[in-house]
This record gives sequence, structure tokens and C-alpha cells, in this order.
Amino acid sequence: MHPNSTIAPSAHTHTRRDLLRAAPITALALTVPAAAFSRSIPDAAIIDAWERRLAGYDLINSGVLVEDSLEDQACWTSIDAAEMEIRECTARTPRGAEIQLWTALYHMIDADVGADDLAMIRGDLAYFDDKEKRLDWNARLAFAAIRSLRSIGSH
Repeated sequence: MHPNSTIAPSAHTHTRRDLLRAAPITALALTVPAAAFSRSIPDAAIIDAWERRLAGYDLINSGVLVEDSLEDQACWTSIDAAEMEIRECTARTPRGAEIQLWTALYHMIDADVGADDLAMIRGDLAYFDDKEKRLDWNARLAFAAIRSLRSIGSH
């Protein structure tokens, strides 16, 4: 307190709550976990689930897991949970809807094991551009929807 102040000494005492109320919102944002902000990003849950799904498939395809081991089963459980989350969410952006289509396509199309399978897991539309003609009509329609979604929003 300034020596010439006419304000009572108790008025200069601030609680943490008073300081937080006065703090700029950008300063507070630095202390809030990033996960709290992801709730405000449209389709954050779908995108996060897609990333977990990709990580699971990467691990399965890496060859480091022994088939039917506890680790292998846990990885498949994680993939299944991510896909369930993708299915249960309602997409609010073109990207979220595209992820849902890719997840559905993966289970609808009998892709050749290998490059086709990996391209389907990763959502690689360019890979399927010239191969699409050999697919069933329902898959071709889904690829058309993905192209439309990409033209609507940024990928």
C-alpha cells in the first residue's frame, strides 16, 4: 500500500479468487489443460478417436504384437472403442463426417490385404481414385460423398 493512500489497508488484501477474476483470459488459458479446449472444437471427439484408431492399427500392423496375446487383444479393444465413439458421435464438420465414412467403408469393402487395407485405414482417397471402378456401387457412392465433403471443407 502506498504510504499516502486513504484506502483502508484491508482493501488492498486480495484473495486468489479476486486475482483470478482480474486476470486476462489469455493468461488463464495457459493454465487450463488442452483437453478442456478440445471440447469446444467441433468434432474433436471424432478426430481424437480417429487418431487412436490409427495408432492402434499402426501397432497391429507393425508386427511387434504377438497375435492373440493380451497386448494384441488390448489393441483391438482400443480400436473397437475408438470406432464405437466415431459411430456414436454426430459429426458437425465435413472432416468429422468424412472420418465416419472412412470407418464405415473399412468394414464394408473387402479390400485386398496390404496396400488397399492400409489406404482404407488411413483414409487415402488418392490411392482409390483409379481403383474405385472395381468396387461395388455403394462404395463408389461413399467415395463420391467423401469427395464432396472435401470440397465443402478443408481436409
